[in-house]
Amino acid sequence: MAAPSLSAADDGSTPGLSGQDVARINQLISNAASQLVRSPLAVQTENVALANGYHRIRGSDMKEGNPDWIYPNNVFVMLDGERVTVSRGDTLWNLSRNKLIESALVFDDVMARLDGAGNHELAVLITRAMAHATSEERADRLGRALETMQAGRGE
Repeated sequence: MAAPSLSAADDGSTPGLSGQDVARINQLISNAASQLVRSPLAVQTENVALANGYHRIRGSDMKEGNPDWIYPNNVFVMLDGERVTVSRGDTLWNLSRNKLIESALVFDDVMARLDGAGNHELAVLITRAMAHATSEERADRLGRALETMQAGRGE
């Protein structure tokens, strides 16, 4: 016996499914998606850990908030190459968060300076913005700004 298929009609209706069925399916999809979507901070933290020879962060590590596997005087090489020495009370989560905040501030500063920059400065600023476009949102913002600049210059 073949499994029933789910589909929507051209008019957007869902023949054979009640409103309650559709709501239940939407909730299942939402639950599954929330288990798969990771914040930029979680990704940054894990990438710093992996780049420094630590194990992949498991879900239980995140839920327990257990930073016991880093110690004062450990030196971490952040993803941009900066060396950070762990102090008492530091967590990899907080070190990564601070780095993301710093990166956001630099990115916003660079974006504000793009308009009106000369060709040489523009190349430097674009390179710097690309290095700090650590999220899809920032990459999209940079891409839109560059497209607008090209259109304004008639390129």
